[in-house]
This record gives sequence, C-alpha cells and structure tokens, in this order.
Amino acid sequence: MTQPQIIVDDILPGVRRDLWWHPFNEKVYQGMKGIVHMLYGRSLARRISGTWRVAKILPRMFSAK
Repeated sequence: MTQPQIIVDDILPGVRRDLWWHPFNEKVYQGMKGIVHMLYGRSLARRISGTWRVAKILPRMFSAK
C-alpha cells in the first residue's frame, strides 16, 4: 500500500516523444539550452538564437525514433 508509483499524463496530443526523453545528443542539449535563451535571454538576438535552436529539435517530438 505504500509503493510509490509514477503516472505520466501527456498534455500534448499527437506528440510521440518528449524533448527530454533519451537518447540525448549534443543537438538536443543545445535545443534545451535554446529554450532557456528563448524565454530568458537579455537581448533580442539571444532570444532569436534560442528560438532557432528550439525549432531545430522540434521534429524530434513527432518522429518515432
């Protein structure tokens, strides 16, 4: 009765994989850093650069592998 259990409920229908699922590589790492720069960058150039990095890894969410 006290065994912990994880329940995951996806909030985005149609997404096959979340960005943070394994396997990771350098491209995914840079894309995740891009999310931080996109949201919290101090300059417009940094925010645009972050948005570009995120856009490069978004197809990963919709692919099977």
